[in-house]
Amino acid sequence: MTDPSNDLTNSIKNALKGIVTGNVTQIGTLHAGGTATVFAWPTPRQLPRSVDHFVDRNEEQACLDSLAVLGRLGSSVAVATIVGTAGVGKTALALHWAHSVAAGFPDGSLYLNLRGFDPSNAPLEPGEALNQFIRAIGLPGRHPIPPSLEERAALFRTLTQGRRMLVVLDNALDSEQVRPLIPSSPGCFTLVTSRHRLGGLVIRDGASRVTISPLSRSDSVSLLTKLLPSQVVADGRPDDLPTLADRCARLPLALRVAAEVVSRTEFVPLNEIISQLGTESQSLDTLTVRDDEAAAVESVFSWSYRALSHRAARTFRLIGLHTGASITVPTIAALLGESEREARQGTQELVDAHLIKETSRDRFRLHDLLRAYAIRRVHEEESAEFQRAARERVLFWYLHTADRANRVLAPHRRHVALPTPPPGVTPLHFTSYESAIDWCESERLNLVSAIRSAEETGFPEIGWKLPAVLFSFFYVRNYSDDWVASYTIGSRVAARLSDREAESVMSHRLGVAHKEAGHFQEALAHFERALRLREEIGDRVGAATALSNIGLCVTGLGEPARAIDIFRESLRISEEVGDTWTRAWTLHNLGEAQVAAGRLPDALASGRESLRLADTLDDQIVQELALHQLGAAYHQSGDYAAAAAQHIKALQISRNLGHRVVEAGVLMNMGDTLRLQEHYAGALAAYTEASVLYEAIGDRSTTAEILLRIAHVLTTGSLDHTGQAPSLRARAAAITAELNSATPNRRSISPGGQADGGTPD
Repeated sequence: MTDPSNDLTNSIKNALKGIVTGNVTQIGTLHAGGTATVFAWPTPRQLPRSVDHFVDRNEEQACLDSLAVLGRLGSSVAVATIVGTAGVGKTALALHWAHSVAAGFPDGSLYLNLRGFDPSNAPLEPGEALNQFIRAIGLPGRHPIPPSLEERAALFRTLTQGRRMLVVLDNALDSEQVRPLIPSSPGCFTLVTSRHRLGGLVIRDGASRVTISPLSRSDSVSLLTKLLPSQVVADGRPDDLPTLADRCARLPLALRVAAEVVSRTEFVPLNEIISQLGTESQSLDTLTVRDDEAAAVESVFSWSYRALSHRAARTFRLIGLHTGASITVPTIAALLGESEREARQGTQELVDAHLIKETSRDRFRLHDLLRAYAIRRVHEEESAEFQRAARERVLFWYLHTADRANRVLAPHRRHVALPTPPPGVTPLHFTSYESAIDWCESERLNLVSAIRSAEETGFPEIGWKLPAVLFSFFYVRNYSDDWVASYTIGSRVAARLSDREAESVMSHRLGVAHKEAGHFQEALAHFERALRLREEIGDRVGAATALSNIGLCVTGLGEPARAIDIFRESLRISEEVGDTWTRAWTLHNLGEAQVAAGRLPDALASGRESLRLADTLDDQIVQELALHQLGAAYHQSGDYAAAAAQHIKALQISRNLGHRVVEAGVLMNMGDTLRLQEHYAGALAAYTEASVLYEAIGDRSTTAEILLRIAHVLTTGSLDHTGQAPSLRARAAAITAELNSATPNRRSISPGGQADGGTPD
């Protein structure tokens, strides 16, 4: 006869298979500052495509080669800066060299445009840069990143420790923006480009500086020879190319734009074209370059711009109104009020003219000099009314497309009513959860930028409704910085409008953001305000959801008995108004409080009813939470087989949805189940993965608890072959002492490892 406990163990091991790899040594390296290799995550290869026809810079490349070698040997700090004026080819050199040495960094390459000099976007915050790097290395989905810059920088250093990685930080503003993004592992090499000299990195961090100047005349001529049609070069006079190079200030960006204009100008001698270029006299005074270089760049841009078709020139101008870091064809179509086919035509002409760069399929970016020029052109050539209409179209496009994504991500959630978009706006459609979440992910920075733009340019309704329709995405992926920033803007706009419904929505969802970060007191204040507003306007469904979240905060603050009464009041209201979805969520939340209060039969009843309603609604988010809560209740009751069955189902759903907070709690409970049945190797695997998740979440109290559990199974299971248990216990004690036994305002975890409850509305 088969031993039921073996069936249980095999089921759990199958659930873990392929997720935790390697041997026990990983535990020690993870918590002693070594490499965390728990996730089978693809090696990041983020370098953008290098430029064609790269010329010379041999001396600078040789210098970078030697610095990289010294860095890998650990005999020199592995940071180099490439500095020089705008348009001089810093990015081109960085990418050309990075591609040439990428094979020497087997653990991957990271790249970010830090937007230090973007005329229409603020420089990328170091915290957001770390957010992107950490996720690229291997913390995907709904995996909360630690909230503070210091914690993120520490996690980034931990994840890169022992790895050999290349990090390229493009267009840095200053040393403070760069410093948190530098790995400390001697196997890593960091390359930074900037218009500024970054003296702080050189003095404090020992970075080496590589300064580049405009190309020599001979190198400029060599580049033009490669770029221009051979017949144009052959037909020209001996001094034509040197003169053209001088007119472009020998700046690679200007040389490439000029070469494309010459290539597209038929039947006109090269010397006549050069003469036309010499008549351009305006200077682009917004650029931080020397006057002669600014004049040269302005002349080349103006010359190239005037050679565009009417459609392409209009496309170029209107792209200057877009505030995001990158732009897609559907977004350009919204700006223009045209079809995607028409937008693609104008955009392709800009790509061919080297006035815009395609960074990935159907995604484009303007060099910051060209963006400044586009902004100038649109302000000088288009009326204020025309510009406002274009901004309105693109903001409405973001609003309605995000709303369609939200309705796929959370079909049962209450949705705000949207204004009708103006003519020329065609929102995208989504046919699956994956396509909706992927679009939100790819447009995240642009969406946050659009929220700011809506407030700043006089579209207040979009200023609060765009954050509202992004709620499900923020909740699933837990981008806490964007979440709080967006809803703070929405709250300001709603208050200016004196719209009580808008204020209640913003207050409620800002409360959710604080609750998810474990800031229960701050969250409670927002939820109580939302409750007052909803009672004032007679929104009973909204009042029920606010009460449910108030109960979650009270549970998190250690008062589950009081929370149970609050949940029951929420259930009473939701039953009266016939709101099945809020009732399903609240039953799950009630079950959590009942587990925390030790009322296990009641918790099982609440969980079963929540799951039944979730199945009726076919709502996977409520299903996974109800299963997790049931697993915790069964675990506390001592029914480990039933607990494991619930957790295996919850684990599958949480991984499908990318809900890493729930996944961490499930893994912790799985570890407990296996440990209590003396299956120590399986428990170790589950605890290890959970520890990575909780550490990244920033839940240090639970991290300390799980370190003790890892130490216990290492010792009890005779698995501590390298003597790691004492150091794990010491680290857990240090964390606990630092937290002063965990402040009451932090995220609360029940004895079964249950994560915070779900959040209706």
